[in-house]
Amino acid sequence: MRRSPVFGLRAKNVDVQTAAEASMINREDQDHLAFAAASGRALCTFNVADYCILHERWISQDRARTAPTPESLSRLSNGMASEKNFAG
Repeated sequence: MRRSPVFGLRAKNVDVQTAAEASMINREDQDHLAFAAASGRALCTFNVADYCILHERWISQDRARTAPTPESLSRLSNGMASEKNFAG
């Protein structure tokens, strides 16, 4: 089994929902962001470039308070990448 942030977070009892579990596969990036914001979830992605553009769009639409910043996503993904307790 490959190492995954999902397994690591779940091992720490973090409520994680994948795009597949949310039936969001093959949906547009903005749909993922809107779903995460509406669900009160953080969105974790390696697709930082596209989400930076979406974040800027949300700022211009005064929706940014419901969207995680690219910097917070980067800090989260960097922290998960250095975590040594991933299952797998």
